[in-house]
Amino acid sequence: MANRAGYNPNDKVSKSSKSYDAAIAGLLCGVTTRSLVQPLDVFKIRYQLQVESAKDAKYQSIRQAFKSILKEEGVSAFWKGHMAAQYLSAAYMTFQFYGVDVFTRQIYHLFPSLNESPVSRTFIVSFGGLCGATMATLVSFPFDVVRTRTIAQPTTNLQDPKSLYYLNTRNALTQICTNEGFFGLYKGVLPRLLSMVPTSGIQFACYSTFTEIFYYWKQDQLGLFEKFLCGSLAGGVGKTIVYPLDTVQKRLQVQGFEEGRKSLGATQKYKNMRHCMVTMYKSEGGMKAFYKGYVPGMAKAFASSGRYFSLFEFFKQYLVTIQRQK
Repeated sequence: MANRAGYNPNDKVSKSSKSYDAAIAGLLCGVTTRSLVQPLDVFKIRYQLQVESAKDAKYQSIRQAFKSILKEEGVSAFWKGHMAAQYLSAAYMTFQFYGVDVFTRQIYHLFPSLNESPVSRTFIVSFGGLCGATMATLVSFPFDVVRTRTIAQPTTNLQDPKSLYYLNTRNALTQICTNEGFFGLYKGVLPRLLSMVPTSGIQFACYSTFTEIFYYWKQDQLGLFEKFLCGSLAGGVGKTIVYPLDTVQKRLQVQGFEEGRKSLGATQKYKNMRHCMVTMYKSEGGMKAFYKGYVPGMAKAFASSGRYFSLFEFFKQYLVTIQRQK
């Protein structure tokens, strides 16, 4: 039987592990992966927030955006919002993998016969993904708002860091709560839940399916590269399906932040999620408006999802090995 995400009653590592091992492994894989993919996130979010037409937009291509950001804001700009993003990844991946492990562990204990079918195993893992993603989103979302706001603000003076609207994660959290109230930290949470929760379910379902296929073809447990490949494919499928909601979420997260990003272009005002979607569709060229930043977004999805799943398995096995040696 293929090794897979979530609790596996037929896998020695999974049976020897506890749910807190999954939480720690999720934390480690989230922090490690985020450091590597942050520049792609900067490109994606800058594109997603452009309301101008293609010919009038500040960023015309990835190459041009890279040169422009490098020249105007320096190398450090590619890691803008990195600390907030690290907090986001740490919290999200910890609670997501913990939630998946707890859910699947309980289901298999209550209904052990469900482990006999690849189809039922895939459904259980996908529902575990839904459970974990919901928990993870509610805990980590304020850091997502801060990350988006921090990336959205330009560096107006390379010699003076204090020229930034938000100086750091703590300052951003304080300013948002002071100026917009506590719920300012949850702007855009609805499209986030509507996008990330099904994305997670789809990703875990696809990862389970791809690992089952690889196992059937190989007739042996998967190696690290094969897990990375399965995770990358799962991430690409999930992200493509819900990408429009991710763009809507980013637009809503910068509501009230017009002053902070004015030099990067206009900031359209939206009444709510529905108004945002209708306005984007009518004024920005139809469905293609929702796929702004898709190329760097997909590059990030492939790279990050592959690493998340493969590193999670690696770290969990490492933790179990350490415990056995004690």
